[in-house]
Amino acid sequence: MKRHSDFAAGCWLGLGLFRFHLVLPFLFVLALRKRWRLLGGSAAVAMLMVLLSVAVVGWKEALAYPAYVLHVENRVGTGVIAPENMPNLRGLLYALLPLGTSHVFMLIAVAALSLAMLGVSARLWRSGSNPQLFPLQFSLALIAALLVSYHEYDYELSLALIPVLLIVDYLQTHSTPRSTQWRLLTPAFVLFLTPLHMVLLFRWRYACFLSIVLLLWFWGLAREILRASNHSSTHLNPVP
Repeated sequence: MKRHSDFAAGCWLGLGLFRFHLVLPFLFVLALRKRWRLLGGSAAVAMLMVLLSVAVVGWKEALAYPAYVLHVENRVGTGVIAPENMPNLRGLLYALLPLGTSHVFMLIAVAALSLAMLGVSARLWRSGSNPQLFPLQFSLALIAALLVSYHEYDYELSLALIPVLLIVDYLQTHSTPRSTQWRLLTPAFVLFLTPLHMVLLFRWRYACFLSIVLLLWFWGLAREILRASNHSSTHLNPVP
């Protein structure tokens, strides 16, 4: 993507569609940015993966898969699906809203917040004309994808290693205020603090509160993108 090889980048992203609940939100951000060649690469690989899947299990089993997913989803609270252990927006709302909250209301709230977060990610990626902001914009979209993923468990936060590496590289090559460094690095440190995961997941059984760390990280990245964009604009268009 940094080299503007969008079709190739889309093909690589398409290979991750076996975890479609993580990749599709990221692709949605790219769709809002009208990166059609990238989406075309993902679609081509997705079609290939569908054909391979059908070749392995057959049409009957492939067509039955959506019904199986819905069946499992309808067993929330039975141990099969545990939203309170999902470090995403769904899990956080499930933990904070009162017991007995309408399932339809929960779905609408999750959908509205998810669309807003993905929209902000796309907006900030589009508004940053400075290519040096790409690491932060990519990281912002990826963290948004983790937050809005409807099914997500603790181990899938390993994807956050990518933003960690991109942010560290950005901070090493750009002059940033100390407060910005704290905002961008502290959530990463907390997120990969293993004892915290153990306590939230096995003792309290509320791993969803890790999503608060992701939200703070999202806010810190968005704030830095805006700051750097405004700083760049000021230098390009100095006030007389």
